[in-house]
Amino acid sequence: MIEIYKIKKVPLNDLIKNNYNLELSIEDEEKYLIQQQKNALFYQLELLRGYKKNKIDEVIFIQAKNKKKKDELVHILKEGFICNGVRFKRFGKSASQAKNGITVFISEEYCNELINRSFLDTKPNLCVISKYESYRNLVLSACEMIDLPLPYIIIIDDYEFLLKKQYLTQVKKK
Repeated sequence: MIEIYKIKKVPLNDLIKNNYNLELSIEDEEKYLIQQQKNALFYQLELLRGYKKNKIDEVIFIQAKNKKKKDELVHILKEGFICNGVRFKRFGKSASQAKNGITVFISEEYCNELINRSFLDTKPNLCVISKYESYRNLVLSACEMIDLPLPYIIIIDDYEFLLKKQYLTQVKKK
């Protein structure tokens, strides 16, 4: 059975109109709710919260396709915004979200911890930013978590074996 979650997806223009501080009633919020399948980000959020719910208030998608609003977009990317008294900070975006002008924001309470978890608590010294973002945001890909014991995994060194009396016709450099 596929689990479906409800997430707010807010157009950048609505944030700008409200001076980056949205106050949404339950009725107002309904027009922004979209459905998403489970992913590793939602799973990690459930672990941090200690409980599960299918409406996720700690994550908001911001839709920003309008290239004329570049300064406003840069503002929320750097400063975040407030929704119902909670500050949200930029988390990132998956490749498909990037194509559609969507950026994921997470409540300040959970954002840094989820960023650490999304990259297995490692920080690269040097990296290609687009590759870093792509790898780290794989947690936004839909998946089904399997809560079973891990199988035994054995890691061995590279295997080398000398083949005797073999005739080479060609040698290629790697």
